[in-house]
Amino acid sequence: MELEHLNVMTAFEEIYMQQPAGYEDGTARVCRLRRALYGLRQAPRAWHARLKAELEQLGFVASEADSCLFTMVRGSSKVLLAVYVDDCLLAVSKGDTATVAWVKEQLAAVFNIHQLGSAERFLITEISRDRAAGQLVLSQERYATSVVDRFGLADSKPRSVPLSTSEQLVKEGEVQPHMGGHSYAELSKHIDVLHHFVRERAARGEVVFKFCESEANVADGMTKALPRAKFEFCKAGMGMMPGMP
Repeated sequence: MELEHLNVMTAFEEIYMQQPAGYEDGTARVCRLRRALYGLRQAPRAWHARLKAELEQLGFVASEADSCLFTMVRGSSKVLLAVYVDDCLLAVSKGDTATVAWVKEQLAAVFNIHQLGSAERFLITEISRDRAAGQLVLSQERYATSVVDRFGLADSKPRSVPLSTSEQLVKEGEVQPHMGGHSYAELSKHIDVLHHFVRERAARGEVVFKFCESEANVADGMTKALPRAKFEFCKAGMGMMPGMP
């Protein structure tokens, strides 16, 4: 897979305002907002609508699961474009540099695009690859280090597992009867939408479900308190490694 990092330099227009009361300098000069993106709620929506319209003209289709993911098929290649505000991650089938160049050329004809080359970092995720070995590694080492520093955990003792297997869970307390019909869950979860999406894909034959023995379920490493041996097994099964190679 080819991965390219792009940045749209003109995603947001410059915004100006009159001098605020108490700060007038007696001139007709105005102030330019340095953080207009955060001050105008409609700006990101307007930008996304413009980008979506241009991408659809090129043949991209917005994903039903995530409106910030656009896909298309060009020849024998699959093209994915993930967008976060003005940062774009372009993924194209392995070896198809012609399609990579075509997409960048089309976008550059409409927007002021800063081409950052092969993706090495996207948001808080570092990306490294070994083409000879066919490996693509995603890491958040810098972000994890910043979290450790922020909360003063640098001198804390490391643990081999995230949850203690000796911890005893308490029974439901007095808060349970006051939770009512759990109406709060409807505001924080979209289980119904998720189930409809999965059922639809299964009906099309795009998703096939297979039974997985508990001993082979690597997802347990993220959801349960496990002994070290089982946790290491789950971690290896998910392809997780300590730090960058």
